[in-house]
Amino acid sequence: MTGRRRPPRPPRSGPNAPLQPKGFEDVPVLSDEEVERRVDVRGGGTPPRPPIERPIRRAPAGRRPDRNIARDSLLLIGLVIVGLVAVSFLLPDGPLTSKATLPPSSQVAIASATPTAPAASASSSPTSTNGVVVVPSLDASPVASEAPTAAPPTPTLAPGATPRPTAKPTPTPKVTPRPTPGPTPPPGSPTMTIFVNVTNNDGGAAVPSNWLIDFGGGSASPSSFVGSSAGTLVSVAAGKSYQIFDTARVTEAVGYTATRSANCASATGGLLVAGQHYTCTITQNDKPAQVKVVTVVNGPDAPSAWDVSVTGTGVSPAGTVAGSSSGVTFSFDAHASFDVQQSGPAGYDAPNTSGTCTSGGLVPGAHVTCTFTFNETPPPPTPTPDPSIAVVLFPASFLLPLRRRWRPILRT
Repeated sequence: MTGRRRPPRPPRSGPNAPLQPKGFEDVPVLSDEEVERRVDVRGGGTPPRPPIERPIRRAPAGRRPDRNIARDSLLLIGLVIVGLVAVSFLLPDGPLTSKATLPPSSQVAIASATPTAPAASASSSPTSTNGVVVVPSLDASPVASEAPTAAPPTPTLAPGATPRPTAKPTPTPKVTPRPTPGPTPPPGSPTMTIFVNVTNNDGGAAVPSNWLIDFGGGSASPSSFVGSSAGTLVSVAAGKSYQIFDTARVTEAVGYTATRSANCASATGGLLVAGQHYTCTITQNDKPAQVKVVTVVNGPDAPSAWDVSVTGTGVSPAGTVAGSSSGVTFSFDAHASFDVQQSGPAGYDAPNTSGTCTSGGLVPGAHVTCTFTFNETPPPPTPTPDPSIAVVLFPASFLLPLRRRWRPILRT
């Protein structure tokens, strides 16, 4: 049993043969007997290790034909839907005909020359010639012999088509200011339109609506309203004295001078007559701001020796002006910054200022005061002699005459 050898096993081949590793396709497959023989020849005598079982790689199975048919069917249905949608967008009025491809002017001429419905139906019926049925073409249109006397009919649209009107641009309306409408006046009563205008030439920023207009005296409707440059229509009583007042509603309206036309009061325009229309115009003009500069001098020089100037917008008087103890007034635009400056002779300390000598802006009609005070610089103090020096000099001056008196005696 031990000396018996197994017969050689032929190498496996065919579809069930083990796959060779990549790169070893040309290496021949050895049988078990060949492996044992080679081991014995080398002298090891150790039986070879069993071969490593590797998984059999098989080619992937092909896709099922049912899936391919379903995919192709869905793709075909999608293409049909896309084609129908494209046709509906490109041809909204139906299929193309010879009439549809003609210019619009030719279509109108053909439509005007088309005979009435009964004639068309008679001519469009099929005719038979020698046994052959001839169907007239729907696109053929007879040529008009005379110009139509009536207006051309509207071309017939294809079934399901919707006429598309041509859009016209909407013109922009022009806005024209009109008087503010008031209540309907009684028949025969006088009416009046009141206008409020504002002139801002000195830095003001008010508008007509910053004033409240009151119709005083008599009866008016409305009797109180906000000013408007377009005008406000009111109905008033005839034959009664009246006067129109204006009151500032905000701070911006303070500092204006009002100028009224004649019909803004019965004292200047007279009493109103029934059935007549009058006009009252109130013009509000802004007033400039003002600063009064006072120069005070504590010294031998007069205030006029100093030059006074104001920097700002619209300053009047411009340039420099001689100072004054009673003050010099400068005017300038409202809401504009200003600064007061003075220059004069030397020998004075820096001026002391009080009041408003500089500002970022004042409201229209504002009036402020600026005072400059100049004090003379005192002279330096006189030096006082040292008493110790006088004591030392006194004995020397006393002994000097004695020396002269005793000089002859000392010589003998």
